Amino acid sequence: INDVQDNCILQGGIPAAHKIYRGANTISVTNYALLTGLKRVLSPNHPDAPTVFEEGLLEVIRGQDVDIYWRDNYICPSVEEHKETVNRSKDRVRVICRI
Repeated sequence: INDVQDNCILQGGIPAAHKIYRGANTISVTNYALLTGLKRVLSPNHPDAPTVFEEGLLEVIRGQDVDIYWRDNYICPSVEEHKETVNRSKDRVRVICRI
């Protein structure tokens, strides 16, 4: 979803999904994937997974919100602020690994 919000053209050197499949489809598929993941997380076999999922997802959203705020308000963050935001974006990978 963050590529749609940022109107990113490339992701990892290839066209971003929303540039191929359009924004609405990309958001719909992303929401489906998140809910499918949540369903798995809520299985009784992994009692800590819901907390890990929630904390990680909230951190990703916070990082994206800060990035959007900077962009929309023409704010150039410090190197440290930028590094912190990039680390938040990487949290989605950490969440998947922890689950």
